[in-house]
Amino acid sequence: MFQAAEERYSREVVAHAESIKAVEDLRRQLGAAQEAGRSGSTAAETAQAKLAASEMSWKQQREALEKEVSDLNARYAL
Repeated sequence: MFQAAEERYSREVVAHAESIKAVEDLRRQLGAAQEAGRSGSTAAETAQAKLAASEMSWKQQREALEKEVSDLNARYAL
């Protein structure tokens, strides 16, 4: 009877150790997933900032070209 209880206790200890290892693995996976999420968010924010800057630059170039065309039309209008 004592041996059976000792075997059950040993199985419980092993099961507990496996559970602890599983929890640690899940924590590592969660940390990696959180880091990937932060990295993705940073990349998205950077892309949005670059897009906004490019749109502003394009708008300024367009306005400058439209002014140049308008000036040329005014200069050479008969």
